[in-house]
Amino acid sequence: MSTYPLEPSRTQSDQLARLLDAVQRGLQDLGYPEVRVAIGRADADVSRLAAQELRAVAGAVEARQREFAAGRDLAREALTALGVRASSIPRGLSGQPVWPDGVTGSISHGGGACVALASRTDTLRGIGVDIEIAQPLEASLWSTICSQPELEHLRGRSDGRTGMLVASLFCAKEAGFKAQFPLTGMFIEFDAATVEFRPG
Repeated sequence: MSTYPLEPSRTQSDQLARLLDAVQRGLQDLGYPEVRVAIGRADADVSRLAAQELRAVAGAVEARQREFAAGRDLAREALTALGVRASSIPRGLSGQPVWPDGVTGSISHGGGACVALASRTDTLRGIGVDIEIAQPLEASLWSTICSQPELEHLRGRSDGRTGMLVASLFCAKEAGFKAQFPLTGMFIEFDAATVEFRPG
């Protein structure tokens, strides 16, 4: 998946339009045009949650409940575009969305935006997406996020954008984790994976 950092300086409607474009371009580049994408604000009416969904965030603060509701609304929108009806998308024991049989998907929120992807499992067995605010990660976190080959690559950089590169690595690894977890049930540490970005 391609990464797209949210830029706090842009208007929210511009952010959402750019995010939708980036996700759709990423899916096209990967050869996955059949993945359905829904994007919106990470703020929705909690009363629209199904009872099972509402129980999953009953103890959360209101802002988290509204963010969760937005994710479920958008996930249902992506499912509808696939021709799948789902009245509820419960949360699994590890916090992951539980998709209807025959479907895989992913949800992410950040910077006031929310995105949901859905695809049929006869096309893709797993898919992951992650959005983060575009801000450099501090050097003290790099060894937790980066594999040894990535750390070696970072040592050779001198352009002052290393913290932003690590933020992009984090985003890509979050998406990768979300894609594999429903298939394996494994919690994989960030430094166990190595990401290589292709130019463009």
